[in-house]
Amino acid sequence: MVRIYGCSPFLSTKAEKLKLSLIVCIRNEEDQIKGLLDSLKTSPPDELVLVLDRCTDQTEPIIAGYKELPVKLVKITETGWPGSPKKWAILQGILASTGAVLAFTDADCRVSPHFSDRFKAAFSHHDLLIGYSLPHWQPDSFLKSIQYTDSVFTALKYTFFTKNGLPYMVVGRNWGFRKSLFSEADLSSHSDILSGDDDLLFQALQRKTKRISLIYQNNSTTGLKSDWRSFFRQKSRHYRAGTRYPLLVLLRLSAVDGIVPSLTLITLLSCAFGYWLVGVVSATGLVVFSLILSLAARKMIRKLGLNVPPVTRLAALGALHFLIAPLFSVFSQFLNPEWK
Repeated sequence: MVRIYGCSPFLSTKAEKLKLSLIVCIRNEEDQIKGLLDSLKTSPPDELVLVLDRCTDQTEPIIAGYKELPVKLVKITETGWPGSPKKWAILQGILASTGAVLAFTDADCRVSPHFSDRFKAAFSHHDLLIGYSLPHWQPDSFLKSIQYTDSVFTALKYTFFTKNGLPYMVVGRNWGFRKSLFSEADLSSHSDILSGDDDLLFQALQRKTKRISLIYQNNSTTGLKSDWRSFFRQKSRHYRAGTRYPLLVLLRLSAVDGIVPSLTLITLLSCAFGYWLVGVVSATGLVVFSLILSLAARKMIRKLGLNVPPVTRLAALGALHFLIAPLFSVFSQFLNPEWK
């Protein structure tokens, strides 16, 4: 069952050409929600749709203290799609929203100071917006460094393909679309799997418009996992959506993701069988490719106004990421993902 509560008055009386509704789906986020709401004070949306999905903690009382924000509260007591409860929550948020344009983020994010203004400005020329969601560089933990690297190089891939006219995914913490594009079938068609609430929905919408753009602002996530098990389960959930990607998208991604494993394998086999020249050439290619990736990543990170890691460390972590990711995408299919 779903219950919708009224929208508190927005403080500004200035008329906007486009009404922006920001949708956030929440499942027991009492430790994170305050940070998100505080970050929204500098650039609030016209409507803030907070979907409480079977929450049992103190999230709702915390939200009640932010009367200066234009909150519309949607409470879900029972999910309509047991196989994909977050998609059901997203659907309820979209149905409850009244804005002509919709944006999305997560409770464990901190939005940029001009988040809403930049989204509305970008929507004046585009129908679909693709943003970024990177954690801040935290070199104190190898696990956090791996998660940071995963976020950076995932962003590098989808922005590269988008810039070349081949968009295929978004990050659910920072994207948006015109509500007129949406139909319930865009979500219900894959409601049988847990993942894909962002990228599969995006793929359905992008078939309806060519007015797609990157928006250069970061929604910084604080939701880094503290243990390997949680991280693997999170990645397993993300990779499950890949089984529903169009074949052409999978082939393009495989071509990029396969470069590092292929060069590594050629180097090892060449050295093992005494083909040293081939080994040196492939090893050189591996180093050059890793450096090119790290320089491109550093440029992207700098453009977002974030601290930039050392190029050598980013190159090494990038090579490790591209070496492990294709293998993990296969083995992750055997893990049991869940949404909190």
